[in-house]
Amino acid sequence: MKRRCNVLVTGAGNTVGQAIIKSLKIAKLPLNIIAADISKFSIGFFLTKKNLLIPKVEEKNSLDKILKICKINKIDLLFIGSEYELLFFSNAKKEIETKTNTKVVVSSYPTVLMSHDKWLTHKFFKKNKIKFPNSCTPKNIKSAQKFAKIEGYPLILKPRIGTSSKKVFIIQKYLDLKKYFYKTPLPILQKIITLPQSRLKNEYTCSIFKTFEGQIVGPFIARRFIKKGDSWCVEVRKNKTIKNFMIKLAKKINFLGPLNVQLMLTKNGPVPFEINCRFSGTTAIRAFFGFNEPKMAVLNLFYKTHTFKTDWNSGFAFRFLDEVFLKYKNKNKYKSKKVKGEIKRWSYEKLP
Repeated sequence: MKRRCNVLVTGAGNTVGQAIIKSLKIAKLPLNIIAADISKFSIGFFLTKKNLLIPKVEEKNSLDKILKICKINKIDLLFIGSEYELLFFSNAKKEIETKTNTKVVVSSYPTVLMSHDKWLTHKFFKKNKIKFPNSCTPKNIKSAQKFAKIEGYPLILKPRIGTSSKKVFIIQKYLDLKKYFYKTPLPILQKIITLPQSRLKNEYTCSIFKTFEGQIVGPFIARRFIKKGDSWCVEVRKNKTIKNFMIKLAKKINFLGPLNVQLMLTKNGPVPFEINCRFSGTTAIRAFFGFNEPKMAVLNLFYKTHTFKTDWNSGFAFRFLDEVFLKYKNKNKYKSKKVKGEIKRWSYEKLP
C-alpha cells in the first residue's frame, strides 16, 4: 500500500455515520478518517482526531462548498453516513469525481432513488417478479379504506420516503387508519407479512457488497428484532435459502458498494419489504463479524484490490445506550476546538 487514504464520513452524528467510522477504525488500514456533520454537537466528532462542519445539502451553493472541502483536505474517498444526503451525493457524484480527486462511495442516482422511494421499490419488485407485500399509494382515506377491505388487516402505513421507522404505524382497524392517515406524509399502505416481534423470529437484515468491477461479495445474513427503528438484537447466521435469494436479487440491481435488504422469511420463502442502497446502522456489527463493507470499499476503490474474504463468523450482537461526557467550568469554552469529550469505559461482566 503506497500511502494513507484520506476518508471523509458525512452524517457522523447518526448511527449510520458512526457505524462507518467504527468499521474503518477496525479495518487495520492506513487511513486518515475525518468525521463530517452539519452540527457542531455531532457525537461522531469524538470518534476521530479530525472533524469538519459541512453545509446542509439543501443550502444554496452547498456543492461548491463540498468541492472546496474535498480539495483542501485532499479527500480520496467520501462515505455518506446520512440518508438525507444520499440523493444529493448520488446526483453530484460525477461532478465531484470530475472536479476533485475524490471518489464518492454511492450507487447511481436512479438506483438510489428506487431504493429511497418505497413505491418505486414496489414497482421494481413487481417488474422483476419478486415476492413483495401488496401495496398502494392512497390519495385519500377512502382509497386507503378500499385497499384495506381487499387485503384485510393488519396493514402497515408509512411514508414513501422515510427512515428509522419514523411515522410508521401498524393499522389493526379502520379507526387506526382514520387516526394516522393524514399524519403520514406521502403515504404508502402495505399488507403486513408478519407482525413485528420483540424477540428473534422471522425478520432478517441482509447485506451484499458489489465491487467496482461488478464482483458480488456476500451475502451477510442476520436475524433481528428492532426497537425504535434500530436493530436491537442481532443473530448472525447462515441460511442457504436467503443466500440464494440475495445473490439473485443483487444481479438484478445496478449498484456499487453496499446493498442492504430487510426481509421476512415465510413458508413461501424470503419476502423483502425494503431495500437500501447504502451503508446501514448495522454496518459496524457486520464489520465485527468479518463482513467489513467500508473496508472493502477502501480496498477496492482506493487500493484496487479485487479479492475479498468470503466467510465470516456467526454470533449475537446486542445494542445499548452509551454517553459522551464533556466537562467545562465556563459554558463558552465548549466552542473551542481544543475541548475534548470523554467516553466512559464502563466495566462489564462477561457472559457465562
